[in-house]
Amino acid sequence: LQRAQEKAAEATAKEAQLLRRERELSEKSSTQALELEKKLTEEAARIRERVEKEAAQRIDLELQKQQMREQEREEKMRQLVKKLEEAQQRAQQGSMQVQGEAQEVALANLLHDAFRDDEIADVPKGVSGADLVERVRDTHGRECGTIVWESKRTQSWSDAWLVKLRGDMREAGGSVAVLVTQALPKGVSGFGEADGIWICAWAYAVPVATVLRAWLADVASARLASANAEEKSSRLYEYFTGQEFRNRLEGIVQPYVELRQDLDQEKRSFFSIWKKREKMLDQALKNLTAVNGEFRAIIGGSYEEPEALRLPGWLEREESEEHDGALAPTEADPELMTAFVELLPADGSQVGNASHRTRLIQALNRDVSVPEYEVIKAVLLAAGKIRKGKGKGGAVARAVEDAASGKDDGVW
Repeated sequence: LQRAQEKAAEATAKEAQLLRRERELSEKSSTQALELEKKLTEEAARIRERVEKEAAQRIDLELQKQQMREQEREEKMRQLVKKLEEAQQRAQQGSMQVQGEAQEVALANLLHDAFRDDEIADVPKGVSGADLVERVRDTHGRECGTIVWESKRTQSWSDAWLVKLRGDMREAGGSVAVLVTQALPKGVSGFGEADGIWICAWAYAVPVATVLRAWLADVASARLASANAEEKSSRLYEYFTGQEFRNRLEGIVQPYVELRQDLDQEKRSFFSIWKKREKMLDQALKNLTAVNGEFRAIIGGSYEEPEALRLPGWLEREESEEHDGALAPTEADPELMTAFVELLPADGSQVGNASHRTRLIQALNRDVSVPEYEVIKAVLLAAGKIRKGKGKGGAVARAVEDAASGKDDGVW
């Protein structure tokens, strides 16, 4: 029994020890599971953090790549737009250059057709200078001067053109320069002069060239034939730079342009413009005749009058030392001389030159230019038919003997 009790106690102790050990193992297992769970949680957190970081890096890298691609596309677009603009600019410049060259060719052909005696040369491309150089020649083949031409076909005016053309004129040794342009400067309508350069629209090119050629030819003729060329050239310069010549030029060019327009309109209404055209031609002929008379009055006997303009009654001047260039009484227009004296007051009172010239124009119903008036006055003064009066602008009156008798023999 004692042994059995000892064995039972021993068994109880073993059982208690086993239970204790079981409990310890159970606790240890729980602790290990908890630690394992903690480790797993920490590892999962680290993995999640690493994955999120890697994902964020991949997203940033992808965004950077996307931005790079967008920048590349934008750069390509900018380059394409720039190339397109450059191509358009080159095309526009090429078109403008082609248009300008076409106008130069058209201007050269127009001048060739209008003035076959002149030598018209094109300035080669790439060489500094004007577009055309026209060497004016008269009917005898003598060179009278040079007209330098520049052609512009743009929509806006530039004052720099005048500076360049003056330099080109000096380089070419030109006598005068003409700028034919679509865009005219302010204050110029059709044609005009600015800083020593003639400016005109396309329609006025031939009329302006005609007048300038006539001027160059007359200046050259006067230079060769006159013994006192410097003085007469000065007088011609004063005349051509004066308002009277400008009015004459406008009187010639404007009817010409209107006539050209009417001739184009004639295709549609041929019969309706005959009378108007005849009137404009008469006006142009009248102005040309007046210009011819003024040339004769200024230049004198050395002036070679065109055959077509030699009309009855035109004054012919013969310069000599005896009468100091005045017209001889037998060479003056008798009708004009008679009217000159008859329109003066019979009592011998004086009349201003401007007023008396106006009376002559009204009485004769034709133009009496200032040079023609001065020539007639000089002839009558030399013949003793009139006398000079006093006044700011000058005056005239009948001679003393004619005023006393109130008569005039009418014989010159």
